[in-house]
Amino acid sequence: IVLFGLVYLRFGVKAYPVVSYYHNFTQYVGGKKSLDSYMTWFDQRMVRNYRVANYIKARSQKDDKIYVWGTEPELYVLTDRLPAGKLIVSFHVEDLKAYEMTLNWVRVERPVYVVWMESEPRNFEGLKQLLETDYRLVTEFDDAWIYKLMI
Repeated sequence: IVLFGLVYLRFGVKAYPVVSYYHNFTQYVGGKKSLDSYMTWFDQRMVRNYRVANYIKARSQKDDKIYVWGTEPELYVLTDRLPAGKLIVSFHVEDLKAYEMTLNWVRVERPVYVVWMESEPRNFEGLKQLLETDYRLVTEFDDAWIYKLMI
């Protein structure tokens, strides 16, 4: 106990606030919270992301690719779909100045769905133009606009 106390004081180890996680979980399991409320407790975007993922998963094949313009890389995992290209978040594209390279990946790999996060502050004019010509807007979940390949 003394050793634990010394390590705790010396290295500034702090207890992780797990009680609130358990409380959230028990409220959900106990029926006092809906699934949406449970997920929102972690992050406001989770409900939207699960809805987007369920929509895409139900309407695409496992080997279909998708592309997400924004900072929601978890959509690739939630949909169990691979991204079209190697740069999966908008800040990578911007930081590496890889707009043209990313647009070429999207043109070549032809993702069945493109998710455009309307709240994304970075502009990708080339992708916008491609969406206007080769894709159509099929649905929206809050600020997530889902486009489907037409060709």
